Amino acid sequence: MKTFEIRNIFKFAEEDNYEKGCLFETAQDSMIAGPIAGDTLAELLKKFADMVGGDVSDIVINPCEDDPSRIELQTMENADGYEPTARENADFVAGKINLYAVTYTAYVEEVIRTPLNIGE
Repeated sequence: MKTFEIRNIFKFAEEDNYEKGCLFETAQDSMIAGPIAGDTLAELLKKFADMVGGDVSDIVINPCEDDPSRIELQTMENADGYEPTARENADFVAGKINLYAVTYTAYVEEVIRTPLNIGE
């Protein structure tokens, strides 16, 4: 039986000021979830996007052109880690608040499971 799996999802976030851009000194990284699995690659990618609050169409496959199993999805989030409201987006553009530029990174594995003969 073959499945597709992501063992861990890594989150990299930094505060984003509309005028100044990302503020590197605020960068934070963490591992947020795993594992997740799907019977098909499409199902797994959907679960990944749903988990991090993005859309499958926004997933970048092989973003650094050196690891074809790597995927990334970038989002903007408020201080609570959620998609900003329309009001928060307006305040961000007006320079009243900062939001967070967030990149979620994961590595996709194809898993082939076979029964193990424990007696051998």
